[in-house]
Amino acid sequence: MTETVWPEQSYTSADKRVHHQLQEEMVGSSHGMLFTPREFGHEHDSLGLMHLENAHIPALPFNAERFAWLKKEILWPLIITEDAFNNLVDGMDEALQRDEVIDHLSSPERGSLVWGSNHISYADVAAFEAARTEVNVRRGIGEPTLGHHAIASRLVSMFAMPGLLDGVQQGYVVDDGLLYLGGYLQTVPASASGSRLRHLAGSDVNAPVRQKFHQLLNRGSEFFIALSGTQDKPNDDKSALVMDTVSRGTVALLTEPNEVEGAERVMTIPVFIDCNPFTNGSFSGAVDATFRMLSPRFLRGEHDMTATMEDIARVGTIEKRSGTLPIEYRKPTVVGQALGKMGVGSKDAGVYKD
Repeated sequence: MTETVWPEQSYTSADKRVHHQLQEEMVGSSHGMLFTPREFGHEHDSLGLMHLENAHIPALPFNAERFAWLKKEILWPLIITEDAFNNLVDGMDEALQRDEVIDHLSSPERGSLVWGSNHISYADVAAFEAARTEVNVRRGIGEPTLGHHAIASRLVSMFAMPGLLDGVQQGYVVDDGLLYLGGYLQTVPASASGSRLRHLAGSDVNAPVRQKFHQLLNRGSEFFIALSGTQDKPNDDKSALVMDTVSRGTVALLTEPNEVEGAERVMTIPVFIDCNPFTNGSFSGAVDATFRMLSPRFLRGEHDMTATMEDIARVGTIEKRSGTLPIEYRKPTVVGQALGKMGVGSKDAGVYKD
């Protein structure tokens, strides 16, 4: 683990309040059944994830042996089967070889790319980021995670699990897993939980996220995000699995850079993936995940985001694993659309949901 750079005395009272609220929310929840919550204090936080001002955690130096170990001991036995993982690697490689993607990423303006998916489980972003790393490893790229960043809720930084360090010792999902695949942008969600956290923080805690996102955007980066944030859930009559409405904050993050006339700064590749290795609050073993890549596009405004989510739902219903529910998208309400157009809540609308 890297040297401590955030001494204990630098924690604020807001950092502590938010951390303890996250701990409380994990107790008795499905997250708490799967993972142990991180304790508070610098001895549990050498990278400074508990600091609300620390919105982005840089990737750790790529380690080929560590990556191979994570695939063999964590990814393939617990999350996604090796065959399904290799299929996902091939799918991402093919998407990256499309002419419009090559042109965008190689443009003088340093175009950025977003891999945006549905959110069947907390495993989806990890599976995508690992597969994207594997694409670069197979291409012989020396720094295969350079410029890659996951966007996810601060809640994920709380997750600890046994065996993640060496098969025996407890490790942290972010520190000892995701950061070997890229950087980590941690947000406060646009949900009831997120509202409580923002109240406890007493500030616009997602402002550093937006600022850092735009800095990374200017360098030319790839981002991995489950677009709606809230995990897909069955509707009341259990007839469909529903992707929740994408928050106004996320819509703004991914569309506003393209809304200046002629600007094409952020290309999105929408993806459906069915990868849920959890059952009744426990790991149930790696799944033979199915997926479908959609055509790359430049999103401009909520209308484009809604159309993209409906596309993901449509192909998801076709590509989902046998025996699972068809997919639907919960479109924004008329009131929500009106508020978004007026810019209401844009600073505290969040960029993710838990």
